[in-house]
Amino acid sequence: MCGKTGFTRLDDFPRIVPPGFSQPWLLAFTTMARRGDTVIDFTAGAGESWRRCLEAALAPLSLIWLSLEHGSKFAIANSKLLGADSAQAATGSNRHSPVADAAIVTEPGCAVAFTTADCLPIICVSNNPRLVVGIHAGWRSLAAGIIEGCIEQLQRQYDVSVAELQVWIGPAIAAADYEVGEEVRQALLGNRRLNHSAPSSGQSAPAPPVQIPP
Repeated sequence: MCGKTGFTRLDDFPRIVPPGFSQPWLLAFTTMARRGDTVIDFTAGAGESWRRCLEAALAPLSLIWLSLEHGSKFAIANSKLLGADSAQAATGSNRHSPVADAAIVTEPGCAVAFTTADCLPIICVSNNPRLVVGIHAGWRSLAAGIIEGCIEQLQRQYDVSVAELQVWIGPAIAAADYEVGEEVRQALLGNRRLNHSAPSSGQSAPAPPVQIPP
């Protein structure tokens, strides 16, 4: 199947690599949406063949697909999770698909994948200890505290220093091209750790320039 699509190796997948990520033990990338006239869809259903191709290209890594719910849940991606999901597969459940909007990868050999539309893909990396966090940050999950929850877990369980974290925000829709309603603003204001910097009604906050690497 993958041979027919032309995606048989990892290098066949068009991707945007996070700049400045030089760790030899880390592989992190964001795939593009198109290759010529072909739309790459890693979601379920019609996109299942692309899922299989990416899984094969990443072998021998074990790939964990997040089943997104736009909330604050995060998963711990390790061999224990892979073993639990394999057991669930025997009962008909989706294999390697925890319901979560983020995952903390704690062991070598594990990989995490999730899809984004206008949401932010965020990668956080700790060198000591070696940990990687993948976050699907939509406005609902941002309002629910998905980023804070992951950072607090890194501090509490793994003694990670926030000052030493390396963070990359992947390609997403631009503020100048995207309008949200009052309900989104109110939801974000409900997150007390965000609303100290939120603009008041009738005001607009300047958007910092974002450089997308070629």
